[in-house]
Amino acid sequence: MEVPGLPVISDWPAARGQKSAGVVAHPPLIPAEARDRTAFTPFIRQHFASWSMPALLSRCTSINIERVTTSTATITKIRASGKARLRRAGRSAGKSLQEAQKSMSEIAHIVATIFRRAANARRFIVALAGPPAAGKSTAALELAALFPRDTAAVVGMDGFHYDDAVLAGFGLSERKGAPETFDVDGLESLLVRLRAADRDVAIPVFDRTMELARAAAVIVRRETKFLIVEGNYLLLDEQPWSRLAPLFDFTVFLDVPRDEIERRLVARWHEHGRSQEAARRWIDTNDMPNAERILARRRKSDVIWGSEPKPSIDGCMTERSS
Repeated sequence: MEVPGLPVISDWPAARGQKSAGVVAHPPLIPAEARDRTAFTPFIRQHFASWSMPALLSRCTSINIERVTTSTATITKIRASGKARLRRAGRSAGKSLQEAQKSMSEIAHIVATIFRRAANARRFIVALAGPPAAGKSTAALELAALFPRDTAAVVGMDGFHYDDAVLAGFGLSERKGAPETFDVDGLESLLVRLRAADRDVAIPVFDRTMELARAAAVIVRRETKFLIVEGNYLLLDEQPWSRLAPLFDFTVFLDVPRDEIERRLVARWHEHGRSQEAARRWIDTNDMPNAERILARRRKSDVIWGSEPKPSIDGCMTERSS
C-alpha cells in the first residue's frame, strides 16, 4: 500500500505495507480530495475532530477495520488484534479511546503548524528527537503520512552509525548507539545538501536486521518539500551535534516516561534475540545512560510531543515562542 507523503521510497517494502527494518507502513489517513495543498489546512483543522474512533484505532494499530462499533467487546477485539503491532510501534497496548484520540490530535496539530510555517519555503526540515525507544521512527512515518501526497520524506539519523568494525577499532563496541558512535560530520554534510533542494540526494538507511547502514538506500527527490529527520541526538546540546541546530526549521521532542522507555527497550532486545540478562545489562550500561544524557543536555524544542499539553495556539506543549 502506498504511503502518502513518502513517494521517494515507493519501491521500499515498507511503502507497500510490508516490514522493513522493523517499521510497518500505515494506511493513509487523509482522503484523496483533502490532499490538495489549499484544502489540507482547513481540512485538518475543521474535520479532524469528526473522524470516527474506529478509524483512529485502525490507524493506531495498523489493522484494517471496515465496519465496527465502539462497543466494549469491539474495542477489546481491536486492542487484542493490534497488540503485537502496538508493541513494535512503541505504543502502550492498553491505550484507551480518549488516549488514542489525544495522540492523533497532537499529530494533526503538529502537522498543521509545520504546514503553516513552511508556507513560503522551498524545503522545510523538521527534527524529531527523543530517547532510545521513544518511537521516533513510527512517529516520523505518522507525521509524513499526514502531509499532502508526494510532499514529505523521512530521513533517519541511524544511517550514520559507524560500522561495527570501525567501532571495534575505536574501542567503542560496548557503546554502540552513544553520541560518539555516529558520523556526525557525514550527517551534517547530508543535511546541507538536503537544504539546498537543488538535486536528488541519496541517503543511507540503517538496517536493524543486519545491524549496519546501507549506503544510498533511498533517494530524496529534489521536489520533496518536507523532510522529517529523526534520531536520538538531533537536539543534543554538545559538540559536534549542536552544529546541526541551524539546519532545522522546526523541532519536535518525543517525551516518553522512563519506565515506558525501559519496557520498550527490554521488548526490543528480546525480539533481537538477547537473553533477559544480556538485555538488562545493555540497557543499564548503554541505552539508559544515553537516554539520561539526552534528557539532561538537550536544546529546547518547538514542540514537546507526548506530554500533557498546555493551552496554546497549536494545542501542544511548546517550549519556544513561535
